[in-house]
Amino acid sequence: APVGGVPSGARAALKDVLRDLFEAPGASLLNDIEQAVIELAYRECGFNQVRTAAMLGISRNVLRTLLKKHGLLSDTPEAAVA
Repeated sequence: APVGGVPSGARAALKDVLRDLFEAPGASLLNDIEQAVIELAYRECGFNQVRTAAMLGISRNVLRTLLKKHGLLSDTPEAAVA
């Protein structure tokens, strides 16, 4: 069952990504974490911006800004995060 509204599969994936980032942190660890969270949430929500924004507790406009920042927004979302 989801804990805190986050599906268990997404939690496990995020845990793995964070472990990898913490083991070899780059110069922009916080930015890398932000990108991982945005990408995993976007995938988990089937690339639906409204659902992703709701999951993250942000507006769709803020989500779109973050998707653009991390190169995850294109005409074909599957291609952008594949």
